[in-house]
Amino acid sequence: MIFEQQIKTNDSLEDIKFNIEFTGTDKKPFFAKGCSFVLQSGDDIVVDWEYDRWQWLKANCVGANRYFNAPKTAYSFWPELFDYETIKHLPASAIPNLGGESLEGRTGSLSSYDKSLTFVAASRENSISVEVDGLEVHYTQVARADFNHDGYQDIFIRMDWFVKDAFGKGTDWVVLTKLSSVEDPMLLWRN
Repeated sequence: MIFEQQIKTNDSLEDIKFNIEFTGTDKKPFFAKGCSFVLQSGDDIVVDWEYDRWQWLKANCVGANRYFNAPKTAYSFWPELFDYETIKHLPASAIPNLGGESLEGRTGSLSSYDKSLTFVAASRENSISVEVDGLEVHYTQVARADFNHDGYQDIFIRMDWFVKDAFGKGTDWVVLTKLSSVEDPMLLWRN
């Protein structure tokens, strides 16, 4: 799991403890101390300027929650490394949802649908930054598990993005599955 602070867990969402300070809507600081609190709290708990960071933390907690509720074993067709090659083969819809019709009609792989896809950086293990359609998107593999209980390993990916030529940033997430070594990955869920 990817969090701002080092965490230790014993296979339970309740074990994930942290102490991350936010500014509440009353302009007073408060501390998010664990995923249970984050998942039970609404998005209106933080001031506007903390919203993106709150969504980032919430995406990690959603991933952790799904991970702990998944079976412990699953067959995997995913490559061992989460790298640029993996990103290129994700479904074309595995891109942040900017609203409107931004995801309609997106078929095939991310690299075949959008030729502007370019590698930016691999900032750390399991985190790849790319540029596509004027967005810089940081894909982070949060967890791998059989999230839909079908016997096959899925991946939970958080997408932190910002618009390069204008104002706009956010966090989105997707869960993808891969059912064979020759089939392309498929989208299961998204935020």
